[in-house]
Amino acid sequence: MLIKRMFKQFNIISDKKTNFLDNEKRHFLLKIDYKKFINYFDDFEEPLLSKKIIPLYGVFNDSLAETIIMKILYLDNLEEFSNTLLIINSPGGSVAAGLAILDVINYTQMCIDTTCIAMAASMGAFILAAGNLNGRSSFCNSRIMIHQPLGGAEGEADDIELQSNEILYYKLLLSNYLSEFTKKKLRTILSDTDRDFFMSSHEALNYGLIDLIIN
Repeated sequence: MLIKRMFKQFNIISDKKTNFLDNEKRHFLLKIDYKKFINYFDDFEEPLLSKKIIPLYGVFNDSLAETIIMKILYLDNLEEFSNTLLIINSPGGSVAAGLAILDVINYTQMCIDTTCIAMAASMGAFILAAGNLNGRSSFCNSRIMIHQPLGGAEGEADDIELQSNEILYYKLLLSNYLSEFTKKKLRTILSDTDRDFFMSSHEALNYGLIDLIIN
């Protein structure tokens, strides 16, 4: 009840639930059952979605990527021109899941701002830096970490070589993206991500991962 009162105070939730089906123009690119889609969100996520706020909490995996992608595609078809906010608190996870989210962010017509609360590490930091320029932010006590992709290889020598090449491919791909996001040279990114590189919000601001700090 306390949380609901706080949300009401900031005009994020009301006694009447938002109905996304009133506007006939609000339709999905994908053929998804509307009722199942809306029931997918709990009482807190639905009003947040109506304010174009998407929480990205937890480890990057296929399930998380599917949830975030569905929400982004849904909001992209509302034909509203206000920015969407992606709130990130994640220790990282699957590179493929993170790149899937990035592809959908780049595909949509929306401007997607990103903000870090608590932690954005690994793919969390990557998606944070991929946000709309001048719309990437972090709370003052957050921690942000970048590093090279992690992985292991086992099996026959040829199989190990193939898996190692795939890890190197992702390393170069992610490093090139980070170089673009931060305006730093590729060799600097490769050097800095050789080991876990932890930053405060102020250090991340100076590094170019974010654009402003929320005090």
